[in-house]
Amino acid sequence: MAENAIVSRVLYCRIRGDNVEFENYEEWRIQVKTYLLGQGLCDVIVKAKAKGSKGLNNYNNKAIWKKKNAAALHAIQICCGSVAFSLIKNITSSKTAWATLARKYKEQQQNSRKQDNQEEKKEIEEGFQSQGIYYTYIYIYIVSIYLFSVQMEKYICFISLTKS
Repeated sequence: MAENAIVSRVLYCRIRGDNVEFENYEEWRIQVKTYLLGQGLCDVIVKAKAKGSKGLNNYNNKAIWKKKNAAALHAIQICCGSVAFSLIKNITSSKTAWATLARKYKEQQQNSRKQDNQEEKKEIEEGFQSQGIYYTYIYIYIVSIYLFSVQMEKYICFISLTKS
């Protein structure tokens, strides 16, 4: 864990192919949001608008907003592992950085659900195939028993005829 982390968990994630996989986003989000609330910075990630929009007028002094934005952005950045940080390193707005990480996490969840559905479908298909093989063996076994019983019946008839 990073020495300068302000929360007990650093946001860890890894990249697999085109997907980003977060390991602890939900816990991280709660801890960082609580920290930002305690520092009076949460309004910057929730209410602030991008530069140049009318939302900046909510703060009488742009310097105060810039300072709060920088503090919130710094808090988010230092609580990220290297891969998570690489996703937001060029972002200058704490709100955009926060939203970027949230969006990437939601994308991961959707991809994970799709992958789970595909794996479940594959397991079901494999199950049907293995059941098909199982039923084929049962069918062969039953036919073999039937053919054996027919042969036995013929043999018994033959023995009966030869004894009489």
